Amino acid sequence: MTETITRWTNTATAPEGFKQFAVDVRRQRQPVCVECARVFDLMDNEDAQDWFYGHDCEA
Repeated sequence: MTETITRWTNTATAPEGFKQFAVDVRRQRQPVCVECARVFDLMDNEDAQDWFYGHDCEA
């Protein structure tokens, strides 16, 4: 997937709107808990569940 994004963002063969989408995805930051400073990778199922449904931080 990453090489597909890289290939499409570097050529004129990318689908309409895909270049801007890829740029927007790269600009996003991973969410961070303000209490315990844990960084959540939302592409990881367990981290995503902890972020959206709450987690037990030690703060």
